[in-house]
Amino acid sequence: MMMDDNDFEQFDLTASERTYFMQSRHCVHTILIGNAQKIETAAWLRPTFDYLTDHNLTMDGDIVTSLLFVLNDEQDSVRFDEAWVPVKHI
Repeated sequence: MMMDDNDFEQFDLTASERTYFMQSRHCVHTILIGNAQKIETAAWLRPTFDYLTDHNLTMDGDIVTSLLFVLNDEQDSVRFDEAWVPVKHI
């Protein structure tokens, strides 16, 4: 789960070895969709990279993702991940 410092303090949460703090930055927030059995990183991220190019943005750090769910249909498993892509204008 990703949350703002203010939310962390408001709910009186405590840090643990599973807590990771990141510096605030501008991000594109998106949902990544792909075949859960063979996620090919470049193909999986292609729509996001196209969006960045179309809007004169470039990645400015590591992508943070959180698995939402995997939906099984008749032919394959479709994976949905929430993602935050740190960006800067070029």
